[in-house]
Amino acid sequence: MVDTITLKIEPALKPIEVYRETKTLASTKVFSRCRNLELITNEDYTILKGSLPKFVHGSNIITLPFDEVFSTIQDLSNQLERDISNAQILGVDWSTTISTETKPTVYYSILGETHPFRRVHFMNSLYYNTNAKVLLFYDKGKEAKAIGNLLRNEVRWTNLKKYGLHFSDLAKPDVFNKFTEQWLETYVSINKIRKPMPKQIRNPKDWNRFMQSVALEALGGKDGAFEIVNNLHAQRDIAPHHKTRIKQNINQLIQNIGYPSNLEEELNLKFYEVAKKAFVV
Repeated sequence: MVDTITLKIEPALKPIEVYRETKTLASTKVFSRCRNLELITNEDYTILKGSLPKFVHGSNIITLPFDEVFSTIQDLSNQLERDISNAQILGVDWSTTISTETKPTVYYSILGETHPFRRVHFMNSLYYNTNAKVLLFYDKGKEAKAIGNLLRNEVRWTNLKKYGLHFSDLAKPDVFNKFTEQWLETYVSINKIRKPMPKQIRNPKDWNRFMQSVALEALGGKDGAFEIVNNLHAQRDIAPHHKTRIKQNINQLIQNIGYPSNLEEELNLKFYEVAKKAFVV
């Protein structure tokens, strides 16, 4: 779940791998790196920012689970030659990458408003903004040049200073679970717009079948349609061979184009699965 983190380390670290330095009358800032992480150091403290899964694994398609947090703190402390477990957390991104049935941007259309966020659709990303927190969806496959439909979701806490959290707190089950719980609640709070999507449409015939599949979903899908057919047969409104023929037509419709995929149900299921897997028991 953990991706990018921003830490305030006091006293200031001794810069390593320096790539830039700026001076003013008030202060001097030294910009350096530790693997992928950026460090900005002045006379009093160092600000560290970057992706922890990239620091550990070289990629953040898969984010950092709870059981890797403690070892990551140790590894980073060793690299910086300072125990930074007590560093103050200024911000953190709680993230996941979900494999979806269709293109990630298709799901934006079912994600409506949620208070108090301001919804902004920009290019291939969907933002929900407040001053203290940002909820973000984007096409991770496209961003990482990976194969498959990969929907990235991030909750970015940008103002955690007032909570007095330290880096080592992320290795505590209650803290990790609280972030995971709030990550899930933020997604759940979004008003979902029910919008069925076809599997494939290449011509007018496919479109007609898709419209039939929309009607099929309104009847409760295959099970709902079969129940209606069975009731009609029980009331002797249709003959046995018609009952069989209608059911064959329903199965053929589903096989050819499928009744509409419920995007909301798909996302809900996958978000809850991610949360269940992430929670520390």
